[in-house]
Amino acid sequence: MRKCLQIIFLVLLVSITFISEVYSQNRQEKSYYAQALSTFKYEDNVLRSKFDKRSDSIMEVSPKISFTMYPFGTKFSTAYGGKIGRHVTYLQQDYLHHNLSAEWEARPSSVLNVKLLGSYIRNQETLGDTGIDASVDDSPNVFERPSGEIKILYRNGESRASFEFSVQIGMLRYKKSDLSTNDTDSMTYKFLNGYQWTGKTRVYYSISRTNSRYVNKEAFESDNTASRYLVGAEWKSSGKTVSFIETGLATQAFVNEEISSTNDINISSSLVWHMRSYSQISLNLSRNTQSTSNSEFLTYVRNRVDISWQHGFNNRLASVLSFDATLNQTNDNESEFFYTLTPSLNYQLTRWASVASQMSLQSKKSTIENSEYDLFVFTTSINLMLR
Repeated sequence: MRKCLQIIFLVLLVSITFISEVYSQNRQEKSYYAQALSTFKYEDNVLRSKFDKRSDSIMEVSPKISFTMYPFGTKFSTAYGGKIGRHVTYLQQDYLHHNLSAEWEARPSSVLNVKLLGSYIRNQETLGDTGIDASVDDSPNVFERPSGEIKILYRNGESRASFEFSVQIGMLRYKKSDLSTNDTDSMTYKFLNGYQWTGKTRVYYSISRTNSRYVNKEAFESDNTASRYLVGAEWKSSGKTVSFIETGLATQAFVNEEISSTNDINISSSLVWHMRSYSQISLNLSRNTQSTSNSEFLTYVRNRVDISWQHGFNNRLASVLSFDATLNQTNDNESEFFYTLTPSLNYQLTRWASVASQMSLQSKKSTIENSEYDLFVFTTSINLMLR
């Protein structure tokens, strides 16, 4: 079955490449991008444990490829990103990730824009994150998440206002049978009304509603409806600064009356400051509700702040220094605090090749028993690109 799927995907990829060249041959825009990233990684605490620290080395390959074409006055783009990781010692922790997406965009009239989007994601829960445990013999909690979405945007060229309506259908499926109780089907409706206040400032409000239905209800019933009422603004206060902020109310009501409903304030903001053409600082703040596969607490609130400084020393050498702090608060009054410090260097060998190296220091403090850990990760990689 897997081999058959690989052959089908290869045929589709070749077909897309051919059609892309046919429809893009008279255009000056670049219609493809390819990247192959090979990484060696060393972790001194591969199982994220406080008392049982075990080191391991990982070889990782991450291919990326994308195409864009313009058939019959529309735009079609597709992209694939993969990640294959192989451990030297703890082979059960090996992983295979896929991220495939496609988007078709058409303009039936001068005021109407229609988008069809589809995606398929195969990933795994982050080891050591809130509600995620692991043992030596345990494999990652792998899940698949296919989705489809339609967006309709209306904007009159003579008006500053715009209106957007979207419907998204999604699925979540875990590969482990003991996690099948977390398999869900969901449908999200969203309405957004934006207004271009000035040439540099845009404001908007949005209303969304997500209905989540659990496929398997043998363990616990937790069908729910989540709603979000948000307002936001985007502005360029100067030629060197770009800012964004969004805030509002998020609610979640469960069908099972034994599970308490939640009401919380969501916040998301970012600031990008271009100090020089070769140096910039980025600051991001967020507070939102997350879901977990842990039956003891289905949701928790994540508060996060991260700041990074990107600096180019010359045309070839660049560095990034980042700091991330996260506070997770569960609905049973438990809390977990994470912080990560990551310095990295990147050197551009040629137009199509670069090498990079980075270190990461991470620590987790928790009120949940046996959940704390410290982690050191060293990474070196080579990146090949084709544009």
